[in-house]
Amino acid sequence: MFRRSECKIFTFHPSKFHDFEEANVSHFYTASSQFYKMVLIQPPIPSRPIYNPSQAIQSIEYIENELSTERYQNCKALFREKSDQCAKEILLFHGTDVNNIDSIFNKNINIESSTVGRCKAMVFGRGIYMSEFPGVSLNYGAGLLLCKVLTGSTETISKDDRSARTAIIADQFDSSQGWCSSHACNQE
Repeated sequence: MFRRSECKIFTFHPSKFHDFEEANVSHFYTASSQFYKMVLIQPPIPSRPIYNPSQAIQSIEYIENELSTERYQNCKALFREKSDQCAKEILLFHGTDVNNIDSIFNKNINIESSTVGRCKAMVFGRGIYMSEFPGVSLNYGAGLLLCKVLTGSTETISKDDRSARTAIIADQFDSSQGWCSSHACNQE
């Protein structure tokens, strides 16, 4: 399914040698740094253990999709019109079945897609779920994506709020943040 004409792919492998002039290598360093930084922090909810974290990264693929990049920049401009706070970016992990990865790179994350081998819980309401912690995201699939995310205006939801399971993110917010540092984002 992967149509390489829609995406540019840059693959990096951990090595003791470094070529700082290699195209897009800064994305490799950013992604690996974020993974190692967050894997060392104990998440506030159960997460999938990452054994031998220093050897956990086999490769990192940086993917450029011009259409997704254009949509992202347009969204960032709209958020900036609301306030500079709304246009701040955060790096979050998204766990998925490895069979979904090509589709995500080509068409973005689709909240309507069917899951493989499990049901969508959507504990904090309808949305796309991401976490700062790679182990939390790996609970949802062995495919781990690191995404640059604009959360916009964020609503914080308490772990005791039972209505959050069926709640729709209120119109004045663009995303919600659960008590466990997971994020559900409106998809527009």
